[in-house]
Amino acid sequence: MIKRVANSIFIIVMKQFLLFWFCIIYSILSGQNSIIKFYKFNNIIFHFHDVAIVGDSYIVTGVGWDTLITPERQTFFNAKMDESGNLLDFSYYDDGDSSEYGISTSGPAYIPCIIAMNDTAFIVTYSNFSKRVLELFLYNKELYLQKKCYIQNEPKNMNVFPKQLKYLNGSIYLAGTEYDFNKKIYESYLFKLTSSLDIVWKKRIPNIEKVRSFEYNVLSNEFIFSQYEGQDRIVVTDPMLIQKKEIEKDVSIEKVIFHNLKSIEKDQVLLSNSDVFGNDIIGYKFSKNISCFNKDFDRIWTFNMGGIPDQRSAVTTIIPSSDDAYFAYGQIGARVADIRDLYPSSDSVDIRILSTVKFREDGKILWQRFDTLEAHYYIASEAFSGGISACADGGAVVTGDVRWFDTIRVDGVLKIKPGYKHFLMKIDSNGCVDGLHCNVEPKVETVLSVQPSFPSDAGKMTVYPNPSTAIVTVDPGMAVTKGILTVYNVLGEVVAIRSLTGDEKGVQLDLSGQPSGQYYITIRREDGKMAKASFII
Repeated sequence: MIKRVANSIFIIVMKQFLLFWFCIIYSILSGQNSIIKFYKFNNIIFHFHDVAIVGDSYIVTGVGWDTLITPERQTFFNAKMDESGNLLDFSYYDDGDSSEYGISTSGPAYIPCIIAMNDTAFIVTYSNFSKRVLELFLYNKELYLQKKCYIQNEPKNMNVFPKQLKYLNGSIYLAGTEYDFNKKIYESYLFKLTSSLDIVWKKRIPNIEKVRSFEYNVLSNEFIFSQYEGQDRIVVTDPMLIQKKEIEKDVSIEKVIFHNLKSIEKDQVLLSNSDVFGNDIIGYKFSKNISCFNKDFDRIWTFNMGGIPDQRSAVTTIIPSSDDAYFAYGQIGARVADIRDLYPSSDSVDIRILSTVKFREDGKILWQRFDTLEAHYYIASEAFSGGISACADGGAVVTGDVRWFDTIRVDGVLKIKPGYKHFLMKIDSNGCVDGLHCNVEPKVETVLSVQPSFPSDAGKMTVYPNPSTAIVTVDPGMAVTKGILTVYNVLGEVVAIRSLTGDEKGVQLDLSGQPSGQYYITIRREDGKMAKASFII
């Protein structure tokens, strides 16, 4: 008897011991591919704008201001980090003519782009305000300049603003926009260069005034260009930029703003877009979505990046993963409930936080995470080994006991990290940041990065399973005696409605005819009070 008890105790102790070391080992292994690093630079004002993986290093580029001289001087910089996010090197572009670079008092006007050529070299491009030229720089991974190239803008135009840089089939392609002072119009161009920065051609992009992004579809041998502002437009051309198709969407009618696009098939395109709410009288608000369009640019499916609609449209980046999936990464609106440390007279404030989604080609979400890092300026991202890396400027974080609600209200304390204005974050293929805080279930954590959750409103009703394959069960709980249950999509359209008698224990909803995405449920009682929840299919 005593021996059996001793054996049982030994087994229990060994299980706890093995479980402890399993958690430690799992954390270490998972954490190898996931980090978050903050950076502080003294006496320097600059912004992270783009990132590339060059061999085993991260190269971040951005615009900086030298505040120690008079007048202040604007130039661009490159920063090199290792795989763990440790800063290895930092350099300004300064070879004697950088003093001619223009100064912008309202923020970076000439945003640099970066692409990796191979494991040892990368290219940076941005606009020289004074010389009115577009400049391309070839660097090795040690941040030494190898070659530079100047592209003169059209004589009648202001300098080219680079928008997107790609390396395709051994050639460099750069899309940019020029401004015609005389006609007061914008014109967009595509530049083709060799890998040695020799210019092959410069061509006007047909019917695109302000290019947002472009993509080359290998299967159809076509370029696809998106335009933003006013009437959003898609133009499809052959490799020599002869127009083949034009699709135009009026914002006031279609309520869509095109952003970054990505070809996935011969006849389908992924597009990050903002649906527009409101009008020019009460003010426009935007919700951030990822959509799949067919060749006529009709939506096949769409899902929402989460958050509350805000008054600024944050561009969301779409990049392919190495495991036949895609990432979407960008800013969304959220309301912080406890901001007393910063705004003593206010109860809450809207901030912009980060939303990252990994999804399949059919729109099914594999995981989604929200991070309480208020990002400013331009977010850039790069895929690696089934995960994603991102860099941005951000000075505020939400700390304390952080809890997410279905309206993306955040309980926590908004604080500023003194002096730390930039960060690099690596999220692994499972949506983890440090191996312990993985996005597998709703939790309450005292951490910088927290898991997404889609719980019911204060426990008043339950929606399960969540995420779902299309059929969900709603348990009203104590939410109602009698009332109306309504399901909305991210556009605010009613997709299901049900009268409740008050004695339901589980209401089953079949939404198999609806596209994948986020949905909202409300139960309005007879006394006018309302419970809310959300879920994903």
